[in-house]
Amino acid sequence: MNRVPTLLLAAALLACGGDDEGPPQDANEPNDAFAQATPLTIGTPLVAVIATTADVDYYSFTVPAGGASVRFQTFDASGVTCQGNMDPIIGVFGDPPNESAPIAVSDDTGVPPLCEDLTVPLAEGTNYVGVAGWVAWFRYTLSVTIP
Repeated sequence: MNRVPTLLLAAALLACGGDDEGPPQDANEPNDAFAQATPLTIGTPLVAVIATTADVDYYSFTVPAGGASVRFQTFDASGVTCQGNMDPIIGVFGDPPNESAPIAVSDDTGVPPLCEDLTVPLAEGTNYVGVAGWVAWFRYTLSVTIP
């Protein structure tokens, strides 16, 4: 019996961050469109899952009166580091959201090697952030704060 293909398959599954059971359930789903955006509270990190390379998770949040600079950070599920096979990308959108015209985009600007750290001045009211990934699947923590 040739073990090389089996080992290569196992390595490929690990490289994708998945297993035979696929990605875990995400309590924030469905949030694959702006109309389904999961409300989040600024200052309260949340843990979610990118299930496939086509998955985009949208979140809505409210910027206080007068506007503010808002910081967006991604981490692994621990909320502290960026370990494992994950590669998120984030986009920030105003209201009404326009997927083809984000206010800002971040790819590989945060905790090494591949997480995000982006601060954007935003107008008061409802705004949105979308999280997607270059690999499937992975858990991530999204932190949205006003520094």
